[in-house]
Amino acid sequence: MHFKNNYSESLPPVWAACEIMSLGLFSRWYANLKPKKTRSAIASVYNLDESLLQSWLHHLAYVRNICAHHGRLWNREFTLTPQPPRSKPNKLINMFQRGSRRIYNSLLMLLYLMDVIAPNHCWRDRLVNLLNQQSTWITQAMDLPQNWQNLNIWKVT
Repeated sequence: MHFKNNYSESLPPVWAACEIMSLGLFSRWYANLKPKKTRSAIASVYNLDESLLQSWLHHLAYVRNICAHHGRLWNREFTLTPQPPRSKPNKLINMFQRGSRRIYNSLLMLLYLMDVIAPNHCWRDRLVNLLNQQSTWITQAMDLPQNWQNLNIWKVT
């Protein structure tokens, strides 16, 4: 309604359309963007390669759907796994659990994206506190590395 009352264009700007897209639709929309230069420009905002962002969006839409249908995540083996970073972002190189199908890599991606999108967020602190309350066998089932609290990305500031 705001758009119709304030703008003369017949179609809303892309940012407004993205605001109302589901994560799954947004993931498919991004994957279908042509040319590659457009995807690369979007991914560069997050310091990611366009194919890496595409993989992450697809995976996060999958994880979101599991949550939306009340599925468990903590010890699930995902059938759709995210691509690990190869060259950038530097802070995530060698942090992914290679070959893992568990939630740790998803949490790592979400934390990285939160740091970029909302640098003053408190999600890291809340997640670290929650994970520290769990038994070792639970964090192992999530594929958290043994020294995960010592990795820079997880350090509470």
